[in-house]
Amino acid sequence: MTAHAPAPRNSAAVTPQTVPEAELLTVAPLGVRAQVPWFFAWVAVGVGLALAVTALGIFAVPLALLVAVLLIVFRHADSSAFGVLAGVGLLSLYVAYVQRQGPGTAYWHTAKASGSEQYLDPRPWLAAGVLLVAAGIGAFVWRRRRLTSPRRPPLPRPDPRARQEPDRE
Repeated sequence: MTAHAPAPRNSAAVTPQTVPEAELLTVAPLGVRAQVPWFFAWVAVGVGLALAVTALGIFAVPLALLVAVLLIVFRHADSSAFGVLAGVGLLSLYVAYVQRQGPGTAYWHTAKASGSEQYLDPRPWLAAGVLLVAAGIGAFVWRRRRLTSPRRPPLPRPDPRARQEPDRE
């Protein structure tokens, strides 16, 4: 007895399927995923610039400006620069988190000490942070999709001079 290997039913099952070149050209070489690290670099710039209103600004702002200049020089300032908005929003969200016990005075005491602390209203900080982060991420994704979407030719417009008469039969 001899064992026989089953023969392929058709040649398409054996040969790999080829993709036309026109379909390969529609795939974007730099999608959203390729720009995410640059987006986070711009987020760091945004946090550094937002720290300008604090005592840490004297250290953070020069570093943030240096990183911004480097990002611009390396030509990654196109749609990833919307990360600056998200960075400022992240700092606003941090302030909202720190002030979460407000508004007003919060009293505390332990076995050996007691005290009180004043807190701001966290709601405006929270709203500003959420809006800025959402705007930064939304603008980044929208811009990347707009740049990578395949261009379609415009639809033909009907000629306004040509009238269509109803069929009379």
